[in-house]
Amino acid sequence: MWFFAKKKNYLIKEDKVWMHKESKYLYLIKELSNLTNTDKMVFLCSYFPDTILHVGQLLQKTQIPFNDYTNTNSIDSQKVNLITVQTLAKVTSHAFISDKPAGYKIFMLEHHPLYTIENELFKHLNALDKEIHITYYLSLDQPLFRVFGKDNIENMMRHMGMSEDEYITHVLITKAIENVQKKTEKKAVSFIDANNADEWYTKNIRI
Repeated sequence: MWFFAKKKNYLIKEDKVWMHKESKYLYLIKELSNLTNTDKMVFLCSYFPDTILHVGQLLQKTQIPFNDYTNTNSIDSQKVNLITVQTLAKVTSHAFISDKPAGYKIFMLEHHPLYTIENELFKHLNALDKEIHITYYLSLDQPLFRVFGKDNIENMMRHMGMSEDEYITHVLITKAIENVQKKTEKKAVSFIDANNADEWYTKNIRI
């Protein structure tokens, strides 16, 4: 009988969920500020162009040095790299990135509505054979959480005594999001690109 060792999972995923997007972005800016003086390469990623535009404006306003990959098509290891998820796999395959001793951190600004889309990225990152942390910065006012009954979740968070600047995170939340994405795939009637998540649901999901 032959036994084959299971391939190690190098990808560490975490979902952080705030009540509202303002609190999410305040925390994100604080996190990015703490990383600007380290040797960690930082990728700030989104699936939709409107999110990239909004966060780029926010980084400019808060004076955090960043590189807009959508305009430069190059990586700056000394800055936060703002990039679409669609190009992240291509970028992380480059030797310059793969060989970076301190590694890199990936901050995601949203989930894609479909799990199969995200899973392709997960498989690619795990195949790089190095530990990678990917953190999702989410808020209950994003379209994904309408399925959860966001008002009920917000009421629960307030009942627990949580303030606006606190977030919840748990492996069960990550699993629940994955289940919602898989259910969304069954409801999708098309797969049309969109500028933001609201527009994606309008174009692709039958009410």
